[in-house]
Amino acid sequence: MKFEPIATSRLTESVRVYAGLRDAILDLSMPPGHTLDERDVCARFGVSRSPVREALLRLTTEGLIRLEGGESIVGDVSPKDLETFMALHFYLAGMVARLAATARSSRDVTRLGIANAELTTTDMEWTKAMAGLRVFRLTLATASGNSIFSTWTLQLLDQEERLSRALLGSASHHPTIATSSIRRAIVDAISRSDPNAAEHAAGQESNALAIAFGSK
Repeated sequence: MKFEPIATSRLTESVRVYAGLRDAILDLSMPPGHTLDERDVCARFGVSRSPVREALLRLTTEGLIRLEGGESIVGDVSPKDLETFMALHFYLAGMVARLAATARSSRDVTRLGIANAELTTTDMEWTKAMAGLRVFRLTLATASGNSIFSTWTLQLLDQEERLSRALLGSASHHPTIATSSIRRAIVDAISRSDPNAAEHAAGQESNALAIAFGSK
């Protein structure tokens, strides 16, 4: 079977458009409520409409944009959105930590320790440390052995970054980065294979985030 180079090219273009739009949404260059005109996006990235539509569809499934009246609009940061995010965060963080405590390998424990150590010693200004937080959370999700939870964790991290920029503004410390003692408790519980303690510590992290966002 012969592969069509056009399809491969379109896939590459779609990924490039997706990554560019995603970054703009997360750093609020495209603020909540911004309407994404397909023609403008095509011109911005120098591509046809097909890869743009594919990128917009992917962003829609990830919850970063919504469809309204046939238009693609950057998702809002409303009290309802925050409430939904925090409910999902609390549930997912607890389940991931609980599963990781029973499914983790010795290599997972080592990687978690390294990720936590690097995050603890990095620049605590949260816009610079967000990459380290992503590594820690995704390492934790991988340790759970559930690939779906890993995907959901990544999507929630995107939402967390956007909400943080919108709600915390120039705050010097992001709560889930600054609370290193809670992360240590999560790692310690997982290393001991204690699912109850791991879930409890993850819940404490979610509560710290909720308080910072003013939703608790």
